[in-house]
Amino acid sequence: MEQCCEGLVMATFLRPLSYRYQWLYDSISRAAALAVGGERRFRHLALQDLTLTAETQILDLCCGSGQTTQFWWSQAHR
Repeated sequence: MEQCCEGLVMATFLRPLSYRYQWLYDSISRAAALAVGGERRFRHLALQDLTLTAETQILDLCCGSGQTTQFWWSQAHR
């Protein structure tokens, strides 16, 4: 199997499990964020050049368990 195909098999295997078990999804997300310096850094990257205030509305569609939205909300209400 080619290297790219191995990744597809892994993603296919983990996807249904991560939808079923939130703790698994959250763990995979945290591990993936290590590549950019950790979860907090990963969340901050999305906020670059954005101004969030308490009046900012955030639409959360298909965002896993909402970890990023919770982080953004907390940043807007500091």
